[in-house]
Amino acid sequence: MIGELEREGKKSAPLTSYKADVERAHTYYVAAVDGFDDAQNAIAPPALKADLSRLHAQLLARQGMHAEAAVAAELVRAKAPNDAINLIAVARVYGLCVAAVTGDASDLRNHYARAGIAALRQSLRINPALAKGTPLEPDIHPLFDHPAWAELVSEVVRPALTRPSSPAATS
Repeated sequence: MIGELEREGKKSAPLTSYKADVERAHTYYVAAVDGFDDAQNAIAPPALKADLSRLHAQLLARQGMHAEAAVAAELVRAKAPNDAINLIAVARVYGLCVAAVTGDASDLRNHYARAGIAALRQSLRINPALAKGTPLEPDIHPLFDHPAWAELVSEVVRPALTRPSSPAATS
């Protein structure tokens, strides 16, 4: 409609202003639609970006989009590879990915489980105190059936739970 009015020579300041507003709104809409990361980078402060990335990966996994969730999890890991909480979030996503795989795809489930357990292992090595609550996370439960889970428990979780939590506990 605006194009028709302009072709007829009926250009006015309010119309031009409206057209500029529509174009600006369209630009924001396109940025949001083109990708979560684009919109996230446009609106989120840095501290919130990590949280949004983790939530985005978890949402993809919960929607059954395990391949996309695995990619998102690796992006999350890359953003903060030495952040224990970040790595637990990666493990949670991989646990959800294991649960999301349907049919006879045991290789894919094993791949996701190994990746999740590796992230969890790294997280617990960075912050052993997280061993107390992390295995209780329901999103991690699909990792329990993988043989590497027993190794993780015996090598990292159990020792972390038996370590004294304070100097007073050793006396």
